[in-house]
Amino acid sequence: MTTVALTLVIGTGVSLYFAVLAERRATTAELATEDAKLKSSLARQQSQLALKSLQTNIYGVQQRLRDIPEAREVRRELLTQALADLQQVSGRYIEQAVVDRDVAKALADIAELYTEIGDEVGTNVIELSATHYRRSVEIYLKLLEETPDDDELVSNAYSTIVTYGDIAREYTQFEQAVWAHSHGRKVAERWYRRSPQNPDAQLVFLRSSEALGEALLRSGRIEECRRYILEAADLVTEYSERNPTIAACENQMRCYCTAGDYYRIIGDFDAAEAEYKRMCAATMRLTELLPGEPQWLDNQSADHERLGDLEMDRKNYQKARRHFEESLRLSQLYIADDPANLFRVQQATWSYKKLAEVCKVLGDTQREAELRTELAELQRRLKGQGEDDQP
Repeated sequence: MTTVALTLVIGTGVSLYFAVLAERRATTAELATEDAKLKSSLARQQSQLALKSLQTNIYGVQQRLRDIPEAREVRRELLTQALADLQQVSGRYIEQAVVDRDVAKALADIAELYTEIGDEVGTNVIELSATHYRRSVEIYLKLLEETPDDDELVSNAYSTIVTYGDIAREYTQFEQAVWAHSHGRKVAERWYRRSPQNPDAQLVFLRSSEALGEALLRSGRIEECRRYILEAADLVTEYSERNPTIAACENQMRCYCTAGDYYRIIGDFDAAEAEYKRMCAATMRLTELLPGEPQWLDNQSADHERLGDLEMDRKNYQKARRHFEESLRLSQLYIADDPANLFRVQQATWSYKKLAEVCKVLGDTQREAELRTELAELQRRLKGQGEDDQP
């Protein structure tokens, strides 16, 4: 697999160590005078050095502390300081109007740093992250108009577009997600049409179809989403039979989940159940291929949550309760692996809410009250305050 193809397949596989080391262009059309050129060049060099220093700190020293439980608090303190430093650096890039692939790359790197640091320290910086991703995507799209067949440019553009779309999706900014994934699918389809037998091109194309379909589904555009969602489910099945890889399993899990959601929304519960079962099988396969990875606890919890939602729609409340109980158990294990990780706490709140809802329907008021009390405590942790919250 080539470096370019690998980056496309991974989606967010950007090299943060070398992102800002590329040679700067000597001149640009936007700069009117030699004095302006010199000032701009010096400002960009200073920004590069500052960003590289932050990257080295976060992705060098910090990575060494990630797997040491007793160092987690120290790591978060360092990351909190890094976040403050990053905000000083990022403004220098977002204000630039230069259509340059190195600026686009640096903006994407900054956005990724915002996302990672924010999740680690429990700070919501999604707006800052989204602003930088959006600007990066806009620059990449302009560059692609000029050189659409530059494989390295296509690779970096695609990974940035998909990452921005996924983050917008995660934070319910669905129209932004549709915008990003529409462009992402066009980029992926162009590569796929050029190389239809290339397994990497196939994987990227099916991934982009699922992403666009899911974004359309979440934005309520049911008729539009059907084509992309079912296309992705068919393609991932065929792809996985020819390429039984970890990447194939990950995309099976994603595509079958989205297909199940689509069928559940249109009321075809049997078809939804079939897709959810395929989703669960892919999750279990990933657990076997990569044992000991805490992320699979969250994935399995989400799988049971989906199955519980389906049984709620069917009014099979006892079955729904069993799935939500298992979802909560897995969420608690996920938190226990890293109790100070507020992102994991946030994920677990869904399990508490769903289980409390079904207990209310079943008339189990004692269990419902216990769950809402525990949920309120989690919400206080997330908000960093001591007042009682309404779950």
